[in-house]
Amino acid sequence: MKHQYFGDINDYRKYGLIRTIQRSGNLRTLIAWMLTPDDGSTDGSKLKYLDKPEKWEPHDRELYSHLQDMVQPAKPRSVFSIEYSNLLKNTAYYSDIVPQDSDSRFSWFRNLLEKAKEADLVFFDPDIGIEIKSQPYGRKSSSKYLYWQEIETLWNMGKSLLIYQHFIREDRKKYTVRLLNDLKSHTEGSFADAFRTSNVLFLLALQPRHKHLYEKLSKDLDMHWDDQIQSVNPDAPKIKPVKGKCPSCGSDDIGEIVYGMPTPELAESDEVRTGKIILGGCCEAVGAPKYKCNDCGADIFSGWKKYEFHEEE
Repeated sequence: MKHQYFGDINDYRKYGLIRTIQRSGNLRTLIAWMLTPDDGSTDGSKLKYLDKPEKWEPHDRELYSHLQDMVQPAKPRSVFSIEYSNLLKNTAYYSDIVPQDSDSRFSWFRNLLEKAKEADLVFFDPDIGIEIKSQPYGRKSSSKYLYWQEIETLWNMGKSLLIYQHFIREDRKKYTVRLLNDLKSHTEGSFADAFRTSNVLFLLALQPRHKHLYEKLSKDLDMHWDDQIQSVNPDAPKIKPVKGKCPSCGSDDIGEIVYGMPTPELAESDEVRTGKIILGGCCEAVGAPKYKCNDCGADIFSGWKKYEFHEEE
């Protein structure tokens, strides 16, 4: 990770995924930025999404609004903006620059282990991803990679893991399957999945005690990020929609949001009083939700039906 990448489209999806995982269970999280120095390149310039709220804001309104404010021409871009924002709940951060040589890298990782003691989930954010044969540990540019020995150490400490991974010049489907199988082999007993976006992968290895969180995670991703962050694990539970209930909590207490100036009769009606109709204000913004759960408060947007999820048999 470099400060210059902060706030680009990959970051929006990244923080959205982390926030979704955190909502699935109260996991104490450590963000290991794996910072490397800015290099003056144009990487991290994918910011046009911030000018298209009608398309991008509905995925995570709070996150989108904060990123719009944080990424401004007059402001230096920095991952510390997220650290100070409290957008990621119950989260600690490890921000030391990743060194190149073996001895310094070992010390860097030892300090990370100390920071990770209280964490349930550790997120690694390397410049590129997991090690490749042409970049041995301790050599030039090794700071851009996470190494299997480091993954195994954290896993054996009982930590669930989330890893940022760029695609390489290989068929993406075959590459994803191969990398997912490698992850499973290095995290014995894990429930592993890969989440694909248009640019990168996120590799998830859940400890057995955290596996039960996956169903809620899947529901939440399908409701808010279904066209942007997609599971590619063929062994993951197959989820299908069933009409009638909130996709977030399973409640059937769903209210339809009505926009515009209500008549006095509507404002005082039983439908409004009981929550079957929810007054949404005078103006309906582009991408505004169509329904709202009266139990958990989840917004349900156009394009989603009212449904619950269950595993296919």
